[in-house]
Amino acid sequence: MHPLATRVLAWLDIETDEVKPVGLCFAVSFTWGFSQMLSWTTSSTLFLKYYSAAELPYVGIASAFLIPASGLLFIRLNQRLRYSTQFLTFAALFVAAPVLFRMFMFDEQSRWPSMGFAIWYYLEVAFAGLLMDSLVTRLFNLRQVKRVFGPIQTGSDMAGVPAGLLIALIVSRSGVENLLYFSAAINAIVIVLFVYIDRAYRSRMQIAIETEEDEAGEEGPPGTPLMALFRMPLVLCILGIVALSEFNLEFINVAFYSRTEIFMPDPEKMAAFLGTFFAVASVFSSVIQMLASSRLMKWIGIGGCLIVGPIMVGASLLLFLVSDYMALAAAFVFGCMATAKFVQFTVWVNVSDVAQFTLVRSLPTAIQDRVLALSGTVLAPVLGGFSGLVLLGMMQIFGATAAALSLVIITILVVIVFIGLRAAREYRRNLHELLANRAITGIELPLDDSETSQTLLALAADPDPQTALCSLELLSKRMNPQLKPALEQALRHPVAAVRRQAAVVYLRLGQREDLPVIMAALEREKDPEVVAELLPVIGKFSEEAGPPILLEYLKRTDQTVVQGACVALIRHCSGSGQQEAGALLSERSQSRDPGERRFAAQTLGRIRASEYDALLVPLLQDPDPGVRTAAIGAAGRLRHPAGMRSSCCR
Repeated sequence: MHPLATRVLAWLDIETDEVKPVGLCFAVSFTWGFSQMLSWTTSSTLFLKYYSAAELPYVGIASAFLIPASGLLFIRLNQRLRYSTQFLTFAALFVAAPVLFRMFMFDEQSRWPSMGFAIWYYLEVAFAGLLMDSLVTRLFNLRQVKRVFGPIQTGSDMAGVPAGLLIALIVSRSGVENLLYFSAAINAIVIVLFVYIDRAYRSRMQIAIETEEDEAGEEGPPGTPLMALFRMPLVLCILGIVALSEFNLEFINVAFYSRTEIFMPDPEKMAAFLGTFFAVASVFSSVIQMLASSRLMKWIGIGGCLIVGPIMVGASLLLFLVSDYMALAAAFVFGCMATAKFVQFTVWVNVSDVAQFTLVRSLPTAIQDRVLALSGTVLAPVLGGFSGLVLLGMMQIFGATAAALSLVIITILVVIVFIGLRAAREYRRNLHELLANRAITGIELPLDDSETSQTLLALAADPDPQTALCSLELLSKRMNPQLKPALEQALRHPVAAVRRQAAVVYLRLGQREDLPVIMAALEREKDPEVVAELLPVIGKFSEEAGPPILLEYLKRTDQTVVQGACVALIRHCSGSGQQEAGALLSERSQSRDPGERRFAAQTLGRIRASEYDALLVPLLQDPDPGVRTAAIGAAGRLRHPAGMRSSCCR
């Protein structure tokens, strides 16, 4: 493989054997994203051609009833049909629906088909998302899904770029309505891709089906009652953020389209603008999703990720209100509203989704799926419909304008910010409990945000040694600069076992710049076992100053400390220090004292240096049972223990 391709895969955290399935899933995501961009532009333009923006809430209300009802149908079909049959059925429906809607669009008769297709668009997006998620979970195991889902999901965002740029060309040649034919044709490509995936990875798909059937036939423990979920503060925060975000989304859409309708009354110009607008937004969305989301999590933490989007949208809307009140240039006023929609589409959605996913992952495993289902398939569509009713009342009865809607949006954004800050506090508390109880591991939870770092720092200082050791276990899974303070804190723990384990983690994951911390810990350390673990760290990271220090410890009377010095000098140093430690081991392996020979055997097992294996051979035949046991244990730890078999069997 080309070095550049290798670097790209490493950057995306994709392994070589995952390239093909990830590429195929990315192609499906990209194709559906391309088609949905065409459908989105068509539905928005045609709706605003025959209706006013004040009637957009009807679409949300209809979707709120149809999506949950269709979701129940989806679940029923999932129980009766094979996944491949179900996927192909819905994929074929995505091809047929745009064609059928286009066939009913004839000038004066296009009003109702335009309304129907606007509703259908939301149904298609919902089911395409379900099918896409199911496909990914069937092709990849849980650990793989956490790495590859982001790059795969980026396909739908990246598709908006070419789709948005082509919309203006297509509309100028064939009109807005005929975008539906292009959408149907592109949806047909998904069918071809899935047939290939189903044949190429039939074994994985079949295993997934059998697993589902086995789990369905097992009787597990009763789930957490629904009302019990509502008594969990973190769950309430998650649901509150999802509900208010969905509620606000409808308000932002109506405010944006109402200003678009006023600023661009011509349907073709509007379609061209919307296509270009969402093409550019898709580029930024892809960049943020792939490059910025995880970095923002590290820099500002979960709380910051939950509130940065709402704050930016609120600032844009506030600027819109001021400019509209001052009657500034129409283009500037519309630009402020477009900026709010742009930030919502790019920053808010992508950054907040990462934070919300992390919040859910910190919940007990048994309730994670229920919270996701409750927020995604019930709460979101129902709140979307409720917001539609509120919008209808405000616009039809009270004649609310985009400025009035912006005031409501800003008020809700303030509430979301407060809930986001509360969610961050609950996350830290909840995470502390889960980590303390060893209910979650570093593989299951990303350890790269500031809240997690603060939690691990508190755990490392916890008086309970088991809790502190749990934090060190997590640190040994993944280390980054943000987590170094927690490891330093563990070196000061009152329990020696915790300090010893911290030294082991430093040896595995530390760096040269950690040497001052290790030296300070060595100066204050009194426990010989901890000292023995710190010495190899000094030998590893201090090539010049290390050997003189280690030679001093080689002369100590405590044999545990001497063993640590031998390991450090032989494994990590060279020159006279290594020779002196080797001579000591050779002398003790031939000593008349069984204790010294046992010391030599144990030390050789820790060193695991092939050039010293010969010293272990006589000890395997030692007349003392304790020495032979230590030698056999050491032989099992060698890098090439096969060479010891003949000696063991004599």
